[in-house]
Amino acid sequence: MSETNITFGMQLDGQRATQASDRLGVLTVGPQGLLDYLETQLGLIQIRPCAAQRTAAYRDCLARMDSPDRFYHASFAVDELGVAETLLEWRDTWSLHGWDGTVGADANQRLRDLADIEPLARQHVAASMGERLQHVLAALAQRRPPIAQLRLVDDWAIYPQRWQAVLERLPHEQASAPMGASQGFLGRLQTCLRQQAEGAQCDPLTWEDDGTVTVVQAQTRVLGASWLSRTLAHSTPTLLVASSQGSRLDAHLAGANQARHGLQENNDLRPALQVLPLVMELLWAPLDYRALLQFLTHPVCPIRRFARQQLASKLADAPGIIGPRWEQLLEGIEKHYENADAQSVRLSIAQWVESPGYDPDAGAPLKEVLDRTQLLQEYFRLRLGNEAPAQSLAARAGYAQCSACMETLDTLLAQGVSTLRQRQLQQVIEQATGSGTDNLLNVAQVGAHLAVSQPGAAIEPTDQVIWWEVAMPSLPANHPWSTAALRQLALAGVTLPDNATRLANAAQDWMRPVLAAKHQLTLVLAPPDEESHPLWQMIQTATTHAPVQALEHLLLQSGPLSEPVARVPLPQQKRWWKLPVDVPLAVPQNASFSSLELLLFNPYQ
Repeated sequence: MSETNITFGMQLDGQRATQASDRLGVLTVGPQGLLDYLETQLGLIQIRPCAAQRTAAYRDCLARMDSPDRFYHASFAVDELGVAETLLEWRDTWSLHGWDGTVGADANQRLRDLADIEPLARQHVAASMGERLQHVLAALAQRRPPIAQLRLVDDWAIYPQRWQAVLERLPHEQASAPMGASQGFLGRLQTCLRQQAEGAQCDPLTWEDDGTVTVVQAQTRVLGASWLSRTLAHSTPTLLVASSQGSRLDAHLAGANQARHGLQENNDLRPALQVLPLVMELLWAPLDYRALLQFLTHPVCPIRRFARQQLASKLADAPGIIGPRWEQLLEGIEKHYENADAQSVRLSIAQWVESPGYDPDAGAPLKEVLDRTQLLQEYFRLRLGNEAPAQSLAARAGYAQCSACMETLDTLLAQGVSTLRQRQLQQVIEQATGSGTDNLLNVAQVGAHLAVSQPGAAIEPTDQVIWWEVAMPSLPANHPWSTAALRQLALAGVTLPDNATRLANAAQDWMRPVLAAKHQLTLVLAPPDEESHPLWQMIQTATTHAPVQALEHLLLQSGPLSEPVARVPLPQQKRWWKLPVDVPLAVPQNASFSSLELLLFNPYQ
């Protein structure tokens, strides 16, 4: 078996960060990609439950160990799944950074309680990334995966402790990151930013308009995307950084006859993911007629089109699902369909619209929730083979959502849970949905440049770097643990980076696109009414009077957005038109009235 050369970075999952090559055995992966590769090579593949099912399993562990003395007791009584989700996130973070499930005797109550729950959790909760890395580390003692070399694009300290332990058992080397070796003003800016990052002083640079650095800004994102889609060159090797609003830019690129770059956010197929929440909103009493109207008018609905249109029209005019008018409407719907379909349509209306409502505080029977989810899953299953790709992908997204929800509900049912309150059910659906789903129709096309959504994925020097939507990012949140708790975790072997280190690592990632530019850097700032990105603040500090071009002013100049068009007068009316000899005017044998009318009265069409 040939060995593989792997480039590994903590932000490389799902990124197109390196130029394609005609070589086999070359991978560029992030944590999830490398972990999947190692588990495949070491024979550790297994079915992984969804995040919602892991939360439900950890909820059971918390419930078993619950008592009035536990620190989470009061919150758990109000929001079981929310508490389980938060504490499971804590546990997974600690495990990734070296926690073995134990703490010292002098640790605070929170740490001791979670340590008491840990033996039970290791038996019933599916393995986290940290635990999976432990299994990989144990397998590496007996087998060696076919890896020739691992190139690490991040500093060693950035990798969590579990990853460091695995990487030490594999042949690895530190890859050289782009350091900014450009000419002109861009090169001087790169040097100044690099010195500031290292803690050295750098005198403010006088801005030079030599074409190596361009900063533009528009009042709206639509104008910014339109300008960029029409100025993006095909021939120049380019890295496109789109941290946010990538789908908007991709739509403008397609409209300008440019190649799509696959810049999409999750939830692009959101209509299919909205059906399950709407279905569950109809469980509660009193009936939410707004949610019912949304359900009936939704493009994805398990009720036949004519029936739901009639129902929606009636409810919009007179809310209510009982009474003579409602019965007359149902009779009319049954007459519309053939005898074979009338019964199934009437049954679907009874299942989705006329089902009994439950008190949101008392909760709905878990069996009823599970039955409804199973019905909707079957609706999506029957549409997985749809010939239209968009319909098939939408059905796949809805089917996956229902499957994840059913796994969680089955887990709760096995734990003895009999009812779910409204908020609990909403949390189950939110956790089963996760961050949504990608739209597989909007993938990168031939001719697309390198494109990343994480600035830290800019690991390869490129002639031109364009950073679209330089807006305020999500800064690393403060740890939810006290300083004393962090010291106690450190004594337990958990090496968590402090907040200052995490901010410094984020700043290093923000500079990577700037340092990766070999000849030209273009920054498209967010609208002026939004907070500036820290990178732009760093550039303003490193320079004097950094100019920003307003794209609105470019509309008045000749360019891709305002090309002069020669004036052409409107054609004069004339009675007779002489057509070329080769224009066919034969009337089809089976011509309809509308086609004959078009031929006689509008032949120019």
